[in-house]
Amino acid sequence: MKKIVRTKEHLRRLIITNQLNNHTLENYDYSHITDFSNLFSRVKGLKTIPNLDTSNVVNVEKMFAYCEDLLFCPKLDLNKVKNVSKMFYSCTKLKTIGGFDNSHNLLSLKETFSLCSNLTHIPFFNTRNVIDFSEIFLNCYHLQKLPKLNMFNAETINWGILHCNHLNIKDKILFNTHDLSNDFKRKVLNNLSQEDLEKILSNLSFAPTINKNKD
Repeated sequence: MKKIVRTKEHLRRLIITNQLNNHTLENYDYSHITDFSNLFSRVKGLKTIPNLDTSNVVNVEKMFAYCEDLLFCPKLDLNKVKNVSKMFYSCTKLKTIGGFDNSHNLLSLKETFSLCSNLTHIPFFNTRNVIDFSEIFLNCYHLQKLPKLNMFNAETINWGILHCNHLNIKDKILFNTHDLSNDFKRKVLNNLSQEDLEKILSNLSFAPTINKNKD
């Protein structure tokens, strides 16, 4: 019989103090805990976490915020989650994210990866319903490439890729025109010279607000 983990604080203590057999949660039942917001926020010395069953979780806001020693996060199921704001905010050493399953209900990615200065790549996940991409990759200095995120319903991308100094220029253009998943436009950009790409980028607005008006 599995041991019942009754509160978010209990689950947090189990993981942080390494009171887990082989660093797994197989012997524990925490399925009734649906709020993972701030679960590991500001925890020092946390470099990785065991696989977590998040299929019943509805709130992961700031789940890992300010975990400045976190290096790796395993794949998470976001089936019931709509808001992942600041989920990895200021995880300055984070290098790898295992991915996100069932992310089709997401509406906001505001500041999700902000200040993750060591991330070089982001896994693909379903963003077809997301309306807020503001500051999602703010100050991700070493980010090199973006996945083909669906931005069709994006309403705001304020400062979304500000200070992403190593991001390739085509992804910068496609993000700022809400076209990361547009394969045709990507092919067109692939045939342009660096000079032409820079001209296109310089003509795009990088003002604080870049919105797509809805009727």
